[in-house]
Amino acid sequence: MFPAQLTIEGLLGLLGDKITDFLNTGANQHSEIKAGSIATSINQLLREVWQREGENEDKIRKFLWRLWNLIISIASRTQHDDERLDLLVMILKRLRDIRSDLTLLSFGMAQMWRDMPLLGECLREAANSSFMTAPSSSPAKWISLQSLFAHLYGQGITQRTDLAIWVLRDALEEELPPPGSAHDAMLEGVCQ
Repeated sequence: MFPAQLTIEGLLGLLGDKITDFLNTGANQHSEIKAGSIATSINQLLREVWQREGENEDKIRKFLWRLWNLIISIASRTQHDDERLDLLVMILKRLRDIRSDLTLLSFGMAQMWRDMPLLGECLREAANSSFMTAPSSSPAKWISLQSLFAHLYGQGITQRTDLAIWVLRDALEEELPPPGSAHDAMLEGVCQ
């Protein structure tokens, strides 16, 4: 499936290319099948890393952290109203539906993929990053990630309601930026 000599970063780079190609093709009658195929590839890649690294949970943690950040990075470069964001979420839905017998003790007996270990933590880190706390630095990116958070919660992929609560709190309790792109981004992000 994936070349054995590649590092985790190299393997995830190939996976990122595969995901990007899928998103760029756009939605069609084969999207569900292709999303399932990519989810299966992610699962196979995890298995390869698990076997290659001697069932080392720290390596799995590193793999998952990089995988989720890859997904978040792709989402941040996708317009919030672009169908490609829906396709990206479709991949995660298919991944969550994979029944894996891999249970990780260091994640509180989390079941891979049903529990999506570390996804919530990566989303939280993205929400805390400087561009997220200051929509003026990258309004489009901020809105895209708010949309990703909403899609993931809406599809039951993650239960991070705190992300939405913080955005709503900021919009209701903090002083909004002056009219302009940051102001518009804050309002658009809240609407997601």
